[in-house]
Amino acid sequence: MRKFDIYDGKSVAVERQERYRGKDEREHTHEFVELVYTTKGNFTHYINGKSYAVSRGDLLFINYGEVHSFTVESEEAEFYNFSVKPEFVSENIIDSESINDIFLIFLPEGTEELNSRHTSCAHFIGEERVEIERLAEKMCRELESEARTCRSFILNAYMRLIFAKLIRALLEDVGDERPNLLTDEVLRYIDANFTSPVTATSLAEHCFYNPAYLGRVFKTVYGKGLKEYLREKRLSLAMELLDSTSLSIDEICSRVGYTSKALFYKNFKELYGKAPGEFRKDNS
Repeated sequence: MRKFDIYDGKSVAVERQERYRGKDEREHTHEFVELVYTTKGNFTHYINGKSYAVSRGDLLFINYGEVHSFTVESEEAEFYNFSVKPEFVSENIIDSESINDIFLIFLPEGTEELNSRHTSCAHFIGEERVEIERLAEKMCRELESEARTCRSFILNAYMRLIFAKLIRALLEDVGDERPNLLTDEVLRYIDANFTSPVTATSLAEHCFYNPAYLGRVFKTVYGKGLKEYLREKRLSLAMELLDSTSLSIDEICSRVGYTSKALFYKNFKELYGKAPGEFRKDNS
């Protein structure tokens, strides 16, 4: 049986992992609850003998004591692994309004009880998927920081929100009925090039879409327009550089893809409520 592999005294941890074909995980059980969110590539997970073919947007729930293994089905794959102590669930997730729903989620698959859990996988697209990935990224940054104020409180709040989204998705059972209108190549290209000029036209040419179709559908699938998505990616990187480097604000402005310092200041303050210099001073 695997031991609980997070920091002493912590109830929640998250780690981003890369896997390659052949780097599979053998059968094991957990002393903790585990959530696995796929961000790239394809896996086949086995939970109590039931198989799940997963790709980007799929979030798996693995209860403590359940037998789990997986195989990597693509050349490269990535996922977020959330480890959660059982007492976190009882103290932070279960309340008088949710106890009946939570009970159904925590029943193991394949049991004879009425309304037992019949799936361990929730699928997210569009704005919900973007938000799950943003929350996971923020949790990783919190764990990487050294003794940051209120770190445990922030981690627990993010984890509670992810659990709430998972439970809602499992209970509503919408899953694969929602259409996937764009391939993952769209976000992969943006993630690799967002500090350079990216337009709907250049993105459409690279990913083989009609520019008008791409511009119209992007907001439907990802919950925001291309310009807004790019702006948030650039400002998120700027925030990290302000917090973790001694680069000048002008250099950071240029590095994250802004050609106008005034626009950079304006956008940063609109998103984070502070000017870049003020943000750096408050977090130093």
